[in-house]
Amino acid sequence: MVKTIAAFVEDSAHQKVIGTLIERVAVEQGIEVRLEWRNVRRGHGQVVRELKEYLRDLKRQGNPPDLLVIGTDANCRGLSERTREVPVTDSPVPTVLAIPDPHIERWLLLDGAAFKSALGHGCQAPDRKCARDRYKQGELYT
Repeated sequence: MVKTIAAFVEDSAHQKVIGTLIERVAVEQGIEVRLEWRNVRRGHGQVVRELKEYLRDLKRQGNPPDLLVIGTDANCRGLSERTREVPVTDSPVPTVLAIPDPHIERWLLLDGAAFKSALGHGCQAPDRKCARDRYKQGELYT
């Protein structure tokens, strides 16, 4: 039996990372899954607005997914505050929050050995999303 997972995420980086994690867990558990993507652009505020609409539509339409995964960055707000901002109590289905703290880009850059293996040079992960201008500077590469 195929399980349907609706994944409501902030951007393509979340889609790639969260999708890979879901697929890996599904294989390890011997579960066949079908992912239905809902991607949002323009940041966390837009994620919350569109998620509220999506949840309202789920309740009205019937035939909900087996699971809902919501992915958005904590950014400078922190995990606790972001968790409170996401309207999971309105979900008619079991819901999992995937909120990287501070953000998905930092998750990807934290494994310096893998980064160096893939790209030939290391990288320092930025401390916070607030320091995003550091991405544009050469100081990240070692």
